[in-house]
Formats: sequence, C-alpha cells, structure tokens
Amino acid sequence: MTDPLATAVFVLSLALGCWALVWAARDVLLPKQHLQALFLLQAVLVAQAVLALVRMGEWGGSKGELVGYLAVSALLVPGGLVLAVEERSRYGTLVLAVACLVVAVVEVRLLSVWDAGG
Repeated sequence: MTDPLATAVFVLSLALGCWALVWAARDVLLPKQHLQALFLLQAVLVAQAVLALVRMGEWGGSKGELVGYLAVSALLVPGGLVLAVEERSRYGTLVLAVACLVVAVVEVRLLSVWDAGG
C-alpha cells in the first residue's frame, strides 16, 4: 500500500463526508457532482485493495485483519450510497456522510495495521 494513495482516500472521504453533512443540514438532495466524486472514491478504494492484496505476500502482519479492513473500506461507500438513494431525505444523506467519515477512520486504522506488519 502506498502513502499517496492512502492520503488520497483519507482526504477525499473526509471532504465528501463533510460535503454531505452540509447538504444534510440544508435538507437538500445530493448534487450529481457529489455522486460522481463518490464513484471516484470507490475506484480509489478498489485500486488500493487490489494493490494491497497483490503486495500482501511480502507483508508479515495478520492477513485476516488486513483483508477485513480492506473489505469494510470497499463496502462502506456503496452501502451508504444505496441507503442514501433509497431514503431520499436528509437522513439518507446523513447516512452517506457518516459512511464517508467512517472510511476516513478505517483508512487511518488500515495504515497502522499495514505499518505494523511491514
């Protein structure tokens, strides 16, 4: 796993989470640009997971823990997006905001797990 990729995930998820919190407070549906940025975040998360899985052979830590964090980080955004689309209110947007903020937290934990095993 690379630090620039992890930094991109952290910054993007934090920015999207804060942006969604603003939209939830205003009780306005998310604009199309936010949804496009979520797809970008998901693409970066998938790229990070693939890179980490490829490099896992040279990594000496708990592989189950790493795979678990990678799976959670890759599933949070689509899960939050599904709930936000199904619940077209401020609460759906709030769920998506929380999902993005949790991705940022999981990313920090994922980096510490990766560093501990390296």
